[in-house]
Amino acid sequence: MIRHDLHIHTTASDGVHSAADVVMMAAAAGLSGLAVTDHDTLEGLAVVREEAGRAGLVFTPGVEISSAVDGVEVHILAYGFDMDSAHLARLFQEQIARRRERAEAFLNVFQERGLLPASASLPDAPSIGRPHLARLLVARGTVPTMSEAFDRFLTPGTPTFIPKPLPRGEDVVELVRHAGGVTSLAHPGHGVPHRVVLALIEAGLWGVETDHPAHDDMLRDYYNRLADQHGLGATGGSDFHGPASSPVGSHGVSELPF
Repeated sequence: MIRHDLHIHTTASDGVHSAADVVMMAAAAGLSGLAVTDHDTLEGLAVVREEAGRAGLVFTPGVEISSAVDGVEVHILAYGFDMDSAHLARLFQEQIARRRERAEAFLNVFQERGLLPASASLPDAPSIGRPHLARLLVARGTVPTMSEAFDRFLTPGTPTFIPKPLPRGEDVVELVRHAGGVTSLAHPGHGVPHRVVLALIEAGLWGVETDHPAHDDMLRDYYNRLADQHGLGATGGSDFHGPASSPVGSHGVSELPF
């Protein structure tokens, strides 16, 4: 029985619901607790903690950190860290600035190519990501769906793709550990090479996200076995972003593993 959803996004990054809304969803789903894991920002966690307390839910500090290992982008979930860590604050300040610069570059390219009008602008979210650009393309009618926006304009290999500089995943693992937290590799079955997983384990990765909407039964079993083999923790979550994604509480863990 899923009692804790440990992978949820809000309007602080690329989700479409507020922190207060997702806490209400977690309570309505009958969960015992949740972790909001917005991309490269702790914005909104104070609200989540307050609303979770009112709803009688266990609050776990969380964040999803973009990084790279051997040239491969990987997302690392962090839990239970010191929310006042100066080292993490500096990292997120750099990450958010890079995200904003990249999003503005995407926007300029799309406007130059006539994919978006000159009047198009980025939302005022604390942490900007590619889904924000995809929503603009859908709203403009350039593409009918978010997935097509990604496939045609926002992924490596497309003519409009713009990479962003990323911290080393190994350094992120160490930084979170020094902030008193643990790290779990997000959705490893979503195209993360095995060599990258092993490199992160060698660097001190605490766990892997075994239950995720991108994992079928075979992948869940595979990553649970991998966790057992290497003595890792197992986390899970819905990776909720909005109505088009798996709902809050659809994936997760029965008990907190940390």
